[in-house]
Amino acid sequence: MNDCKIADSLLQLLIPEQNAQILHAVLGCLKNLLFVPDNKVALVKAGLVQKVHECQALKSTVRGVRSMAVGVLRGMITSDEFQLDSIVSNDEIIIPVIEMARADEDPACKSESGRLTASAIKLCTTGNIPRVITSLLVH
Repeated sequence: MNDCKIADSLLQLLIPEQNAQILHAVLGCLKNLLFVPDNKVALVKAGLVQKVHECQALKSTVRGVRSMAVGVLRGMITSDEFQLDSIVSNDEIIIPVIEMARADEDPACKSESGRLTASAIKLCTTGNIPRVITSLLVH
């Protein structure tokens, strides 16, 4: 992935004024790239969490874009605490995710955001459990 600069090309497409179909496709590609641990590290270094936040995908009126954005964020934390803090401690990211888990009409958004919340709790180390749960419950 690093050799062909695909991550940079995809991340450049994550902009607020992007067409919803393109945003959905790019997020889908990024979500698939996250399955490879080396890709996850490269995407973290490239600022994936921040780019997902900046492109406003979590606030999109298109359900598929919202659920794909949450899926990307969940993919960042599924195997370790690598990006847990940057997701859970950022109100502009975690609040829309929790709101989707509670009240989104789209089952995909609701289930994906619930999985992200559960993964956040499951993956935090013993010393971080109170902080992570408090951060989630405060919202």
